[in-house]
Amino acid sequence: MALTDLTHPALRPFLDQAAALAAGVPPRSAELEGEARFRAVFEHNPLPMWVYEPGSLCFLAVNAAAVLHYGYSVDEFLGMTLGDIGPAEDLPLLWADVAGIDAGSSGQPTWRHRLKDGTLIQVEVHARSIPWEGGSARLVTAQDVTAREHAAAALRESERRFRQITDAISEVFWLSEGSRLLYGSPGYEVLWGRPCASLMQDSTRWFETIHPGDRERVARALLLQARGGYDIEYRILRPDGSTRWIADRALPVLGASPAGEQRLAGVARDITAERESQARLRLLESAVARLNDIVLITEAETFGEPGPRIVFVNDAFERRTGYTRDEVIGRTPRLLQGPATQRSELDRIRAALERWQPVRAELINYTKAGEPFWLELDIVPLADETGRPTHWVAIERDITERKQIEGRLRQSQRLESLGQLTGGVAHDFNNLLTVMLGNAELLAEQLPADGLHQRLATMIAGAAQRGADLTQRLLAFARKQALEPRCVQLDRLVADMNGLIRRTLGEHIEVTHVPTPGLWTTMVDPTQLENVLLNLAINARDAMPGGGRLGFTTANVRLDAAGAAAQADLEPGDYVVLQVTDTGCGIAPALLSRVFEPFFTTKEKGKGTGLGLAMAYGFVKQSRGHLGIESQPGQGTTVRLFLPAHEQQDGPVAERTADSAAPARTGTGQCVLLVEDDAAVRHFAREQLERLGYRVVEAGDGPAALELLKARADIELLFTDINLPRGLSGRQLADEARRLRPALSVLYTSGYTADALTNGGRLESGVLLLSKPYRRTEFALKLQEALGGVPPVHVGTR
Repeated sequence: MALTDLTHPALRPFLDQAAALAAGVPPRSAELEGEARFRAVFEHNPLPMWVYEPGSLCFLAVNAAAVLHYGYSVDEFLGMTLGDIGPAEDLPLLWADVAGIDAGSSGQPTWRHRLKDGTLIQVEVHARSIPWEGGSARLVTAQDVTAREHAAAALRESERRFRQITDAISEVFWLSEGSRLLYGSPGYEVLWGRPCASLMQDSTRWFETIHPGDRERVARALLLQARGGYDIEYRILRPDGSTRWIADRALPVLGASPAGEQRLAGVARDITAERESQARLRLLESAVARLNDIVLITEAETFGEPGPRIVFVNDAFERRTGYTRDEVIGRTPRLLQGPATQRSELDRIRAALERWQPVRAELINYTKAGEPFWLELDIVPLADETGRPTHWVAIERDITERKQIEGRLRQSQRLESLGQLTGGVAHDFNNLLTVMLGNAELLAEQLPADGLHQRLATMIAGAAQRGADLTQRLLAFARKQALEPRCVQLDRLVADMNGLIRRTLGEHIEVTHVPTPGLWTTMVDPTQLENVLLNLAINARDAMPGGGRLGFTTANVRLDAAGAAAQADLEPGDYVVLQVTDTGCGIAPALLSRVFEPFFTTKEKGKGTGLGLAMAYGFVKQSRGHLGIESQPGQGTTVRLFLPAHEQQDGPVAERTADSAAPARTGTGQCVLLVEDDAAVRHFAREQLERLGYRVVEAGDGPAALELLKARADIELLFTDINLPRGLSGRQLADEARRLRPALSVLYTSGYTADALTNGGRLESGVLLLSKPYRRTEFALKLQEALGGVPPVHVGTR
């Protein structure tokens, strides 16, 4: 029984006896026995007890526990009042409390007392009025509750601070018991957007806030881990329709509830931003991994040996270089450098990086297998939050194919420039050759046979012819010759040339031809193509002085956009490919890019003009095709001709019907209007026309020729140079002349036709052209053809 409450029924007999003694009533024996028990309870109670007089607050009696606890002796207590053991500022409150007890109040339960040593304690008191020596006194029991009050204050302060913390942060703190929510911090209402009070009433409402796609997973986690806590992530749906990601972690609270249910304490936080950041990071990693461009990251260290270390490479790096990540992480990018890596470019990159500046460069690197390739690099520094550079990021694009295309383009432009130069001088040169060749022929005819002068004239004519052939090859290279395309089947043309090629090469070289069944036809000038093949065969012969093998193969090829771009200057479409391969000495890589240049040759001096491949290149390009060459020293050479397939691939192959070797007939006095701006050529042409039996009227330009046409009705043929002065070309002159005389025949001549009479290098149908320089026999045949003496050449149809 606790003896701290003076109203307890067990104390009533003792209190009654104490009241009788105080009133002076002699005790009976039983009463004496009760008094003894009371005094024993009073004296030996472990709690401090005293009796005081309400009017003066003086102590009337104290027990041993009071003496022991407060430190005052009995005599000191009996000389003191209640006000002496409390702080002075509490005395007014004490008098008010005593007065309240007199009025029936229960009084204040807790007071501050001061021990003799000055220590201030918290005391919980219980008082009861008792009779004492004919008057009234109060019996008090006091219990020191200082430690309890301190603990309670500390708990209140802890709770206050906890609430301040939970009110101030966005995380949600909660406590549950079984399925009931005991506490939820204000962060719940902020994060969930719902009142926390609703959860206190019905905790199932929390589950309804979970995203439907996550409910089954969350329910399973709660069921399996409820006893040991859980750590899960899930989505919630807010009332405004937005979705947030939550990380929810719970741990069991030590000790079960009075009802024996498990208690869980947990914290839930918003990880939406983290999730979005992780998603962006995963997207970035996936994008970087799938890039076609190489991404390489190194530490931003000093630039001495061994150099910055690689910390990251993407998949494209592995694909292009052949190195795996494990092979390069921790190593320097210098492992990609090789003999051809440009030292000047490396120095420029280094200088920029030492200044922590971004830099762009084009560099030759090497694969693990030693294959060189071109990279375009963009290198930028990365810095930390203080601005200190920590890494270098390099974005590297493989530009090997672009470099190859640029190389071919530069070569094409160089060849185009050479072609323009060649075409520019061809007209005047051919005019000179026309006079030289024609007059040499005339002299040879006039001089005695087998005489010295006749031999000299013949030598002049031969030299002029070689000059004409040379000029023709230059024009072929420049793509300025007038082609006469026909529908050609390449396998048939190669087969027809087989005997000539074998005789040209000799018995020490084996010639093979592998035809393709169903080979498409192509529109090409067969005479020029035969010249190309013969030149290729001669080149192969010279590359195989000790013998070897020359092979001709054909194929049908359909090029898409990528395939056409790889061949350069080709449009996507159908092509017939003729491949010529030899087993000769091959060509060094440094020389391979120049083999199509005119007058460039790898042969010894005096053994080649350097025009064979140049002429072939120009002819194929003019025929809307492509000429490619591959060669390695000691591995032979392969030349591929891509020629556009003819639209009527299955149609008949047209044959040439004109016989260029047919004997020329002289004219029958027809009148020819000769238009030539070069006086020497005009004089020569007039001489030839008259010797062939034609009447001639001549003009030096177009306007003069038109005046003659208006004045002379007997003119039957207009023979005009294409390139004329005074703003009226030969083609324009012919058009004006036919407006005046629709039945007028026209024969053109030129040493350089350009595009005046051609459609992309192909002679237009029905147009007759006599190229300079020309022999009298060729002149006579063209005149007869123009005047209807022989049928025109069939040029095919498309």
